[in-house]
Amino acid sequence: MEEITRFWKDSKGSASSWFYFPKEIEPQLVEGIYCFEANNTYIAVVPLTHEHFVVNVDHRIAKKLSPKSGGRFFDRYGLIVFKGQVSGYVLESCEKNNYKSLRNFVSAIRKKNPSDRSGLNANYEVDFTNIGGDKLNMVYQPMGLRCVATINGEQQNWDKHTSGAVYEGPYVKIGNGVMEVTDGREGYRVDFTGNTPKWRKLKF
Repeated sequence: MEEITRFWKDSKGSASSWFYFPKEIEPQLVEGIYCFEANNTYIAVVPLTHEHFVVNVDHRIAKKLSPKSGGRFFDRYGLIVFKGQVSGYVLESCEKNNYKSLRNFVSAIRKKNPSDRSGLNANYEVDFTNIGGDKLNMVYQPMGLRCVATINGEQQNWDKHTSGAVYEGPYVKIGNGVMEVTDGREGYRVDFTGNTPKWRKLKF
């Protein structure tokens, strides 16, 4: 419990990327790639940095943690943490019936991407070919919240997909100086448009 409390406290000021997953599924590390089997789907999380680890707290310990130490979060979710000032991962998925096993799925990813992805720290750029053959290029922007990306040579217009928001996804939405974070059951909103940020709980 002490280690988890310390991790939760220290992580607020650390540089890292997180991938969090429901407790019902467990990651398997296959040839350096984190894999999940969820219903009829295989999911692969490909690290872009050397240093990464899983934080998956037992339910009995999570229930003893205070909310400030991530008690509610760790009771429902686990984490894969990718450490580094510049860090991240590539997410790949497929239908299970396309491959006989997770190992075959990972082999297909490795066949398309034989080189080590850890060069991200050196040049802030990642080239990745997905299992469907699409070529992705991503360039990190130190002063921006999103990378510059092309798919098969076509530059992506993020605003087109997010209605002008800086970021929009099922759990996080950032736009017009406001950030909303929710898992569908609880969440919060932070308004940065004034002199000081204003926090309030979201109602469902």
